[in-house]
Amino acid sequence: MVILNTRWTQTTEPRLEVLVQWQGLHADDTSWEDWETLKGTYHLEDKVLPDELGNDSMWTKEGMTEEAHNDKSKRKIIKPRYLEDYVIQEVQKEDKEEQAEQESNAEKP
Repeated sequence: MVILNTRWTQTTEPRLEVLVQWQGLHADDTSWEDWETLKGTYHLEDKVLPDELGNDSMWTKEGMTEEAHNDKSKRKIIKPRYLEDYVIQEVQKEDKEEQAEQESNAEKP
């Protein structure tokens, strides 16, 4: 038996599953097995996964975690060279809302 991959189930109670290629069977005959069941049934020797293996997804049952939602890109933004002669203003969301409010007030008599 060879463990090829792992995944977490997308159920109400996530469980770890492992993709197993069974000894003596064709490579196409792999199957996803529940890790806890497999670990209890077979003596796995060097195939034991580390205990700290966890779900590194930023998604929870309620949706994206707050930490992931607030992450901003750390990538440096470099403007294209052809725009060097122009002034580019970055408009924040609040600025857009203010501008829309001012425009609607200006239209009223």
